[in-house]
Amino acid sequence: MGEAAPRNVNVKQEESDQTVFSCWECKLRCINRNHLKQHLLQHKLGAYICNKCGKKCHQPLVLKRHMSVHTGEKPHECELCGKRYSLFNSLKEHMLTHIGETFPCPQCEKAFSHCDKSFRFASNLNAHKVTHYKHKVYECEICGRVYYSPSGYWNHKRTHKKEADGNKTMQTAVKDQDAAQQSPGGQ
Repeated sequence: MGEAAPRNVNVKQEESDQTVFSCWECKLRCINRNHLKQHLLQHKLGAYICNKCGKKCHQPLVLKRHMSVHTGEKPHECELCGKRYSLFNSLKEHMLTHIGETFPCPQCEKAFSHCDKSFRFASNLNAHKVTHYKHKVYECEICGRVYYSPSGYWNHKRTHKKEADGNKTMQTAVKDQDAAQQSPGGQ
């Protein structure tokens, strides 16, 4: 085992001689320390909860900014048209509508190859450019689905966690499912 486990982690040797890492807060069991670290972040992210809608925030400042959605307070005003926003980032996004500049993809010379949509934000263009790469960027090792952004990939991975049986790791649940499909009874 070598390194010490975090205080909310239970490490034990299973009968199969495989080390298992268990979360003390919810009893999720992982065979990989990195999977457990990712899981523990989810407990931290929800430390500050909005009492109006239940939104979970990882910092008090983020919760404070979120609360302006409920109070109706809109302190950020567009100097060009007078439209007001509760969040500064929403105002920044809005300001780009006045510019009228779009970003065509330099590789395909189109706005977007499937729908003629152009990109208002350079970040969206950059996400689109990745789709032109020949290799897959983020591939789920459980089901093989491919994602071009890490956020899409990690959101997808959470669906496997929800599908997994309460005390089984994601990988164990998938192995059990595969074994059941290969058995003569099919269950």
